[in-house]
Formats: sequence, structure tokens, C-alpha cells
Amino acid sequence: MPILQGTDIQSAVAQPFLLGSDLAASPQRVRFTPTHMDIDDLYKLWTMMSQTQMALSLTYQATLVFIEGTQTQAAGKPVLRRTVRALPGGRPTINQVLAQPPGNVPPVDGPVALGDALLIQGYGFAAPTVWLRIAGTDVRVDPGIPDTKISDIQLQVPLPDTLPPDVYPVQVLLDVQADQQTTLAKVLESNVMAFVRQPGIAGPIGVTPGVTITLSIPLDMPIRTTQRVQLLLDELAPAVGQAARSYQFDAPFPLDPQPTVQAVQIGVPGVAPTVYLVRIQVDGAQSPLTSGPSGFTGPTVDLTTGGAG
Repeated sequence: MPILQGTDIQSAVAQPFLLGSDLAASPQRVRFTPTHMDIDDLYKLWTMMSQTQMALSLTYQATLVFIEGTQTQAAGKPVLRRTVRALPGGRPTINQVLAQPPGNVPPVDGPVALGDALLIQGYGFAAPTVWLRIAGTDVRVDPGIPDTKISDIQLQVPLPDTLPPDVYPVQVLLDVQADQQTTLAKVLESNVMAFVRQPGIAGPIGVTPGVTITLSIPLDMPIRTTQRVQLLLDELAPAVGQAARSYQFDAPFPLDPQPTVQAVQIGVPGVAPTVYLVRIQVDGAQSPLTSGPSGFTGPTVDLTTGGAG
């Protein structure tokens, strides 16, 4: 009997522990199919049934049946109007994310520093309303804001000065005009790409002498106190024939009781007394160095009088 008949189920339902079962009314029937068990499965089975006075002869696999709820759901309203519409094109696509410095200069394939706009290149960006999703926050792209540009192949959006340095995922979302009265918000989503928000050193670096020298590094944007910050020092002009000294120091964690800070104090024990190039790294985003014809020129800190040998 490969199929469990309804009459057999009805007979079994008379048992006290099956009262109320409606399995006999199911549109699907329980079907049994001979199957094979390997030695490992047999061992597990008979380990659980060690107290059962049985001998295993054949094993069968039973099919599943639908289980429907018994609660009655309220009927919904009929469809008032249909707004199904075919639109040309498809999802927006991001090909690359660049930094657009101020002024009439070409975009840069690199981190986005303070004052730079975020330039997203791709296609399919034309829509009644365009949104950017940056790290889970949706921001409407408003063409009325200065330095904001929208076209089908690129978006240029200025970033707020308060956006901390970090590596951020970015995604383009589009509204769709279904009809004259209905706009579907954020229904088309692009692929996700990442950009680096780059911190910068905003001014002279303070040096506090002591048993352990402490450097105070002012930044051009606030950072969250929960971010990991490292100080990178590289010797500016090593002696001829000698390798440049390099150091890395971790800032205290968390940085400060305040939600954000814009200056970081880091102790630098054991550094040799000389002049160093200075970089700050915040969650993987490094501040830039300036350069000239002969190499890197700054920012620098002079530890010739306060450095510990």
C-alpha cells in the first residue's frame, strides 16, 4: 500500500490522541517509498531505540503534506485601480565612484577629502527623484544644492562636512512615476560600491614634552569616539645610507566621552629625535601627504628637541 488511503486515516482518527485530525481531508496523500539507510544512519536510529523490542527489516520515506491554519482571515477589498506599467530601461548601475575636487579640475580616482564632491558614474540615473543610500542612510539628491548635478550617466553630490572619515558603501535609489497620481518611492536600486572618506590634518601639530611625548593632531572633520585611530610617523630625511625610521601608535579607545572629536592626542614613546612626516589613519582611511619635486614635504612634526632616543 504505497499510498495512505482516506479510509485508513479515518479509522486511525478514532484513537483518542488523534481526535480532531483532518488529515483525511487533505488534497495531498501520504505516499511511502522504500529507501536505503547507510550504516551511520542505522547506528543513530537504533541507538535511540535501544529499549525497543524490534528488528529492523525495511525503511520507508513518507511524503510531506500541506498544513493549513484553521483561523478564518478577513477578506480584503477589491482592486480599485491597476497601476501595472512597463518602463524602458532597468535598474540604475554604478560603474565607478570618484572624488570631484572643487574648481574646474578633472575628477580623481581616490578618497573623497573635505570639500570634494562625490562623483558617481554609471547609467540609468534619470528619475523624478534620486536618492543616495550611504551606510544605510537615505539622502535625497537635490539639484537645487550648489555643486549638485544629475544626469542619466552620472551624479555629483557634495558630502556634509560632518561626515566622519571611514569606508562607506553607497547605492543609488530611484522613484518611479506609476501614473499621474502615484509615485513609487525607492523601488529601483543600483548595485553597491564603496568610497573612502579621507581625513586631513588641519593645522600645526602640538607637541607636549614629558616622559612620554604627546602629539595633538587637529583634524579637518570630526571623528566618532568609537573609531579606531592610528598615528603613522615616517622619518622625513634619513641619513645617507640609512633606512628611514617608521613608527605606528594607537590612539586611546574610546577617544573621548563626547560623541565626536576633532583633535586626537596620542603618546609617542621611544621615538628617535628627528623630523617626521605625519599621517592619521581612521578605520582604514589615511590622511594625505603633500609632495614636491623631491618627494613628500608634509605635514611634519619636529621632535629633534623633545624626542626620546
